[in-house]
Amino acid sequence: MPTQVDDIQALITDIKTNTKNTADYTLATSNNTLALLFACQSGFTNLANGMQIQISLQQQTNSLLFINDKQNQLIICWLKNIAEELCKMLNLNKDQVELQSEMSEALTNINSIIKMIHSKEALEIIQLNNLQKQIEKCCPPEKSEREPCFKPCDKSPDPDYKELEIHWEPIKFDIG
Repeated sequence: MPTQVDDIQALITDIKTNTKNTADYTLATSNNTLALLFACQSGFTNLANGMQIQISLQQQTNSLLFINDKQNQLIICWLKNIAEELCKMLNLNKDQVELQSEMSEALTNINSIIKMIHSKEALEIIQLNNLQKQIEKCCPPEKSEREPCFKPCDKSPDPDYKELEIHWEPIKFDIG
């Protein structure tokens, strides 16, 4: 029959066993907590490094977009100049066509009158004009240089583009 001493000893043995089990579970929990803490720290480090790369790439993108905007402004400037010059040319051509039509009619009338009055002299002028055409065909006259039609646009900035070299791998961790 068990005595009270045996019961107390059995109770103390149970307490020791339970205490050891609690210590083992606490140690395992502590180790798991440390592994999770390391995993969280590694994850935040990976996230921070990845975000830094994203920020660098975004800054480079912004720089290239700024250069692209300047180039687009230059293109628009040239297109405006071209459109202005084309408009001037169109107006000048319309004026010239009207003037040439009037002159053609007047010259035709004068030519007809001259041929009727001075037929011999008219033939000499025709021969002289044909001779002049042959001379110009052989030895054309020098042409004068033309002035620029419009002021040039500002030069766009030369891009200072250097591709970022990114060598990044996430930190590997093992939760265990």
